[in-house]
Amino acid sequence: AAMAREVARRGFNVILVARNSSKLETIRDQILSECPKTQVDIVVFDMASGFGDAPNTLKLIKEKCEEINKRDVSLLTHFAGITDVGGYFELPPALIRDLIELKCVSY
Repeated sequence: AAMAREVARRGFNVILVARNSSKLETIRDQILSECPKTQVDIVVFDMASGFGDAPNTLKLIKEKCEEINKRDVSLLTHFAGITDVGGYFELPPALIRDLIELKCVSY
């Protein structure tokens, strides 16, 4: 949220992407109250929603990225991640694949 507010202060429009629509709306309202001329779009998307499934999450991430890329994007900050999933060797291979894709391929 702090990064989005700072980017808006510097004159950029902002696209907020996260899984929680109410938090996105709160951040959007905060940005607009401080920077009313800024365009703030919201995309609700949980990048981890299909972890371990086949087909994997990468297809969903690619579709959302294609949707977002229709806009003029000058700067991307990526904070998506997942934690507390267990020991590496205890995880199913499909989940390990999706964790790696989320952090490395989704850019």
